[in-house]
Formats: sequence, C-alpha cells, structure tokens
Amino acid sequence: MESYYDILKTSRAHLKADGKPKTSKFHKWTNVVKPLYDRMKNEEKQLNEEIDKINNSRTPRLSLAQITDHLSRSNTKPNSSMTTDPKNEKMFNFTATPKVKRGSGLYKDVIPQTQLVYYDDPNELVTRLNLLTSSQNVGNTGVNNEIISILEELRERNIIV
Repeated sequence: MESYYDILKTSRAHLKADGKPKTSKFHKWTNVVKPLYDRMKNEEKQLNEEIDKINNSRTPRLSLAQITDHLSRSNTKPNSSMTTDPKNEKMFNFTATPKVKRGSGLYKDVIPQTQLVYYDDPNELVTRLNLLTSSQNVGNTGVNNEIISILEELRERNIIV
C-alpha cells in the first residue's frame, strides 16, 4: 500500500486534469485509492498549516549550508575510484592557464534534448526538490544538477537563505 501511495502521490494518476479525483464505485477506488487520496488530502492540509505557521511567525529562514553539506557528503564516497585512480585525477587537474583547443563542434545527434519545465509556484519547487532528494537517497545520481538549480531558484526568491 505504501508503494502504491507513493506512486499515486508522484504520478497523480487518480486525479483529473482539473485536480479533482476520478471517482467510481468499483472496489479498487472505494477500498484502495479513496483511503490513500483522503490520506494525501490530510497530509496536504497539515503541511499547509505548518507553512502558515512558519509564514506567520518571525522564524529564521532555512540555512542552505545544511543542504549543501548533505549534497557534498552524498556525492563523495571515500572508496570511490575518482580518489584512487590516477587517470581520473589527471582529468580533474585544473590549471590557471588551460590549453586552447579548437574543434568543429558537436553533431546534432550528440547534443542531448533537454526538456525545460517552468514552475510558477514555490510549493511546486519544494515538492519537486523533495522528490529529487528522495530519488537521490535511494541511489539516483543523475538528479544533482536539477537539485542545485531548484535550490538556486528558491534562494533567488528569498525562500531559503
């Protein structure tokens, strides 16, 4: 049930385009999806109450140093091949005067097709950040750039310091 709850919460497959639930009288909706949907609504209500408390009080903002420390700790492993392999150490040896290299550019099929997503609401950014950090905690290493960009956006909006 917890896995199904996480899937519904992330995919929002139980909701219509306008955000209302896709209700029915079938067993799956009444016994599985509806209780999970009610749980999501309750958690969202509690989260909004906590956000209102924070917004109404004069508490200090989040410290970005804690998040940055966490990211740096999760990205470096003491026994990784980057620290022991001399070939890799040469790759990351930066000098003050790099050698100038000229090339003819990249082929079009080599450039990755990036899909840009715009978030107007800071709550959506925080939700996405939560999803990405959870993904990173279970081993996904390809989300660091998006986490950093969301943190920068939240910092620009003065939501975190």
